Amino acid sequence: MLNLWLMVLSFAVTTHNSTWDKSCFELKTSKRADDCCDIPGSFDEALLKRCYDEQKASKNEQEAIKCIAECVARELGAYKNHTLIRENSRLVFESTIGSDPNFRPVLGDVFEKCFNRITAIEAQETYKNATCHFAPAFMLNCVESGLFENCPVSIWNEGVGCDELKEKLEQGCPFFAISETL
Repeated sequence: MLNLWLMVLSFAVTTHNSTWDKSCFELKTSKRADDCCDIPGSFDEALLKRCYDEQKASKNEQEAIKCIAECVARELGAYKNHTLIRENSRLVFESTIGSDPNFRPVLGDVFEKCFNRITAIEAQETYKNATCHFAPAFMLNCVESGLFENCPVSIWNEGVGCDELKEKLEQGCPFFAISETL
């Protein structure tokens, strides 16, 4: 179910950015992100399912996906009044991913870079026509990508294909392009 969460939220990021290049999904390797760097899960599966169920009837898939991300962030106290709350978001990630001693040293810098990117994007754009905000989905995609790119050497799998996955992220591909699929 976590893979569904990553996929759902990563798709939501595509609604903010332009369409992803098809080459993002053309992989020579059968490896996926978890084969190379086992990043701990971020959210409770029951919460994800509840938010997903609220959006099943939506006609607009891209909006529904952003709304799922917003629902999860809101339920966790990380999103209020159309705003992603920095401290609350940080605490959510610290209580899950940050509890892993391998990722604790990396998470802070990754989180700050991602939150600053959201702030910069919000300063340039308005979202009057959007039902749900892009920020919660963008944040998860950015954090997952950053953790993968900075995976601690002690748990990084040097296996064939893992460098290809890192290269995809460096080219600007979304995390779901290299993670497990349904």
